[in-house]
Order: sequence, then structure tokens, then C-alpha cells
Amino acid sequence: MLSKIISQSNMENHAQLLGYRSDILDYYLLCDMVVSASRREGLPMNIIEAMACGKPVVASRNRGHNELVDNCVTGFLVSAYKAEEFAEAIINLSINPDLRQQMGLAGREKAHMYSLQVVKSELKDIYSGRL
Repeated sequence: MLSKIISQSNMENHAQLLGYRSDILDYYLLCDMVVSASRREGLPMNIIEAMACGKPVVASRNRGHNELVDNCVTGFLVSAYKAEEFAEAIINLSINPDLRQQMGLAGREKAHMYSLQVVKSELKDIYSGRL
């Protein structure tokens, strides 16, 4: 379906569907921000990964994104149905490198809560009855 939309929009020279990647870190390091426009999410690992890489996030408001993205702190939460809001947030981050850095650092701190070390420690506490 996405390939059809890309073709119909004459975007073949601007968009690629990469499929499964084992080198995703390389791609995170190339970008200035990460955008997620899904309407529903559980626990979006792409957002956690982006934040762990120090990238600010522009994401649609939904249960999973709301849990991870602190609006105006680690990125921007916008309406899933308003392209203008996405565009405004993306442009704001594009022209403001200090804001990107500030939000990226805040995101990196928040993503630490989901690190393997922290999760293992919390699970250990749960199974030992300490939580």
C-alpha cells in the first residue's frame, strides 16, 4: 500500500521503503528528528530508540506516544489528522538547532527509563516482592 502511495505521489526519488534493518542506529544518527504519525500505538519502540539516540520527536497524539513524548520537552505532540500541525513542528525543529539539542537531551534522559538495565532491575524487584 505504501509503495502505491509513493508511486501515485511521484515520490520515488524521495522515499524508500527499507524493510527490516540491522543497522538502524546509522539511520538515527543521520537524522535531525524522528516523526511518527500513527493513529494508534502501544509502546512505540521507534520513539524510545530515537530518544535514546538523542533525537527530538514529532508524534501524533495517541496512547503510546503520549506516554513517551513530553510535549514541548522531548518533542511535539500534534493531531494525527492535521498535517499543518506536523509541518509546523517539523519546521520549528528544522530551523532551531538549539531546540533540537535541548529536546534530544531531555529525550535521552527519559529513554533511560526503558533501558535494559532499568527494566531488568524493576522486574527483579517485582519478582522478589519488593514492588
